[in-house]
Amino acid sequence: MVTGPSRGAAAFILVAMTMLSAGPLAAEANGKERPDAIITLPGQNDLFSPGDVVQLDGRRSFDPDGSVANYSWDTGDGGALFGAQAEHAYEAAGEYNLTLTVMDGDGLNASATVRIFVKLALSIPLEIKPASAAFGTYQEGAGIALSPFEGLRVPVGPENQRTYLWDFGDGRTSTDREPKHSYGSPGTYRITLTVFEGDAAARTTLQVKVHPAAAPQNNMLYVLFSVSIMLVVGFAVFFGGTELGLLTLGPLFILLYSRIKHDQILDNYTRGQIHGYILANPGEHYSSIKAALDLNNGTLAYHLQRLENESVIKSAMDGAHRRYYPVGMKVPEPKVDALTEVQRIIINRISETPGISQRDIGALMGLSSATVNYHVERLLAKGVMRRERAGMRYRCFVNETVPGTRPPLDN
Repeated sequence: MVTGPSRGAAAFILVAMTMLSAGPLAAEANGKERPDAIITLPGQNDLFSPGDVVQLDGRRSFDPDGSVANYSWDTGDGGALFGAQAEHAYEAAGEYNLTLTVMDGDGLNASATVRIFVKLALSIPLEIKPASAAFGTYQEGAGIALSPFEGLRVPVGPENQRTYLWDFGDGRTSTDREPKHSYGSPGTYRITLTVFEGDAAARTTLQVKVHPAAAPQNNMLYVLFSVSIMLVVGFAVFFGGTELGLLTLGPLFILLYSRIKHDQILDNYTRGQIHGYILANPGEHYSSIKAALDLNNGTLAYHLQRLENESVIKSAMDGAHRRYYPVGMKVPEPKVDALTEVQRIIINRISETPGISQRDIGALMGLSSATVNYHVERLLAKGVMRRERAGMRYRCFVNETVPGTRPPLDN
């Protein structure tokens, strides 16, 4: 089934992250925060036909310390519009960069940009063909091989070359003609394929369901497990229900059962990745594992819990972090007054610039005000720094030289 360019696309909010222009430190120094520009369109990577009216909406934009005073749009085809909401029709086929710039009452501005596809309808019998016996149903971690059925392809020249854009519905995309993709967590996903040919394009979708990974059925360990049960039962019957038969094979049965459980828990590809990373990096905390393996919160939390429940790994709290270790490793004793890496950097910043404000610390380190305040409160409780009020702000000073940090500089 072909889904061509459409004005009534399913409601999907496309949020473009703010791209800040120069001068953030100067704005922070004046105690003002920049606004955030956010563009809302009818659909993600939506297709429009020439002449279609595109509804532009910037009302989700906001200013953390005030309100947005001005909205201006650069439509990418030479047009300019104003206002929180606007409409624009692209007359020629092409791809356009739509930019929204917002300004707050303090004269600070920010911009956001999204890509607009304006294409003619490409009339082909487009369909997504997954290479799977169980059509539309998959297990987490299993690879899905996809290919497009797009009718007869008769490339006469470069103008007939087709390009492909796959959106797998989990935040990942591909430009391969026949990609292979796997989902890291269960759920229902919509795969979208867009085929471009010059100034024309066509689109189709496929909904897939991803179930939790099941233990493999054709595993030799299952065969051995079944055989061991039969032998135990056979020996028990043979010895007339006495303990001799059970005592003979009991230890082997228990050992085999434990081995099967341990191997099964690591059969899942994602859990194997997590376990291997913890083996190579014992003591890493949740955020570090998430960033290193590029996993989402739900997937990582689920698999860490499974690994810990099956005694493959163990965890221990270290201040605000939970750290993970292989099950056979001794967990280091926490240092009572040890500083975290972030806290050591904050102390170094204060040592370099005595009297620096928390706002300036956040600007220099790229941290939110809430994060800086959390660590400063911990440092105050540990007695390694002090905070003095100066007008509307607090100034920070180091009380004493902290091991692992630079000594305070003389004024």
